[in-house]
Amino acid sequence: MSSLSSDMVRVYLQEIGQYPLLKPEEEIAYGRQVQEMIVIEQSKNELTQQLDREPTMTELANAFEKTEAQVRAALHLGQKAKQKMVTANLRLVSCSTFSLQ
Repeated sequence: MSSLSSDMVRVYLQEIGQYPLLKPEEEIAYGRQVQEMIVIEQSKNELTQQLDREPTMTELANAFEKTEAQVRAALHLGQKAKQKMVTANLRLVSCSTFSLQ
């Protein structure tokens, strides 16, 4: 590995080291939020096929017997949770990748 590559790897590892690993209870909570988001997205895809168009937020909310605000919040929280999980786990992936080289 060249000196430039080593420096870039060191900078990258320092940057991702700023993000703490998730606690087990955080992993569970975020995992549930991501699962809820996935279920909503799958239902949206199914409704799109059934209706032959993208469903409105009202139609999607009705499918879950929730308000539009609740569905939007679940989608938003799911995206945020997914990003937090990805960011927190970058360090684990990077360390294992660099140790294999």
